[in-house]
Amino acid sequence: MFHYRIWLPLTLCTVMAAFAAGCGDEAPVDDSIAEERQMLGDGIPSWLAEIPSNWGCDQTLQGRFKGWDSAHMYRFPGKLDYRYDFVFEGKYPAHKGIVMAVYDTETGDLVAADWAWSNKIKLQYEAEKSIDYLVAVYSIAWQATGNYTLSSRCEIVRYCVEYETLAEDGTPYRNFYAQNVKTYEEGKQLLTEVGPFVNENIQQGSCVAQSTYCEQAYAPVCGDSPEAQTEYGNVCEFKSHVRSMAGRDDQWKGHWDVGPCDATGKLCGGIGGLPCPDGFVCVLDGSYPDAAGSCQPAACTYEGQDYLPGDSFPALDGCNTCSCTDSGMVACTKMACVCNPAEEWWRQYVATDPNTCAVIKYSCPPKTFHFANECGCGCEQDAACPEWINCMPPTDCSQQRADCPYSPVAW
Repeated sequence: MFHYRIWLPLTLCTVMAAFAAGCGDEAPVDDSIAEERQMLGDGIPSWLAEIPSNWGCDQTLQGRFKGWDSAHMYRFPGKLDYRYDFVFEGKYPAHKGIVMAVYDTETGDLVAADWAWSNKIKLQYEAEKSIDYLVAVYSIAWQATGNYTLSSRCEIVRYCVEYETLAEDGTPYRNFYAQNVKTYEEGKQLLTEVGPFVNENIQQGSCVAQSTYCEQAYAPVCGDSPEAQTEYGNVCEFKSHVRSMAGRDDQWKGHWDVGPCDATGKLCGGIGGLPCPDGFVCVLDGSYPDAAGSCQPAACTYEGQDYLPGDSFPALDGCNTCSCTDSGMVACTKMACVCNPAEEWWRQYVATDPNTCAVIKYSCPPKTFHFANECGCGCEQDAACPEWINCMPPTDCSQQRADCPYSPVAW
């Protein structure tokens, strides 16, 4: 936030040329208060004496101008997304005036400044980086003598709201939203205006400044940001990208799917038993146990397993055989099987008497379907569901649990 007046003196030399006389000799610096000058940008005047201090938010410094030594500057640790109010109050005569300026220590640029024919001044600056800044104060008329105080007040000016959306039935969409707001209350209001969501967060600082640490070292996902079919090493990298885009445009969203965008041809199998991601099948190059191979797109999914066209596998009922067709459909034989309600984990019997089934009415939960056999009737889930659902952290199993309500869960 720049804060200039058109004829603001930008250096003490300019001030002296305008209001006093002579600007050739630098005043001596008291070694007891002046720190040896460090490597700073060329834009920071060399005659400003940097004074060691332990200064930060909501703290006040006590200083003294000694006439020839009336140009001081102090380091201040600034942080992105914070606004700072610096207040100077001098005990010397007001007609000596005061200038306050803030410098970027990386570039030497003057980023905020103001002046007044007074011995009191207030300057506001919103940090554009998380770096040390230099806050300089000096009198306009030079050679001011007297004590002064320099205080700071800090205020966070941005918060980041994050959340993932859900369908009405609680199914995760894998849509991730990140939006910058000005206050925590504004963030809470935003969350009341969106549909069903999970993993919501309101964090101090803009979205781009949020942490990107992730325990999932490698679990690739395919996202749609910045463009469709963009692959990330894990979901945390994807979310970090969405945050960075929100940092530029104040809000951003993206959708991701588990697994790489295209794993076709990637190495699998071998001694390490390298798996293929969901939707791909490992086609081995040999018949021996440790043979390696390459991932190929699956054509069919049955009982949580992926298959290629032509593959055969046991049916869920334990007595029939299924195969994966070229069209991606699963075709199964239809031999009569002996039913056993105690072992049919994929089913939930409403009644175990065919005569009762003929007279009762019932409805099946979402994602399940009606069945009837010689053992009774009830509801069964999709044949693509696995016998066990892995819910061990950090796996998100909410989608599978919604799709496969009768599969036992392994925690």
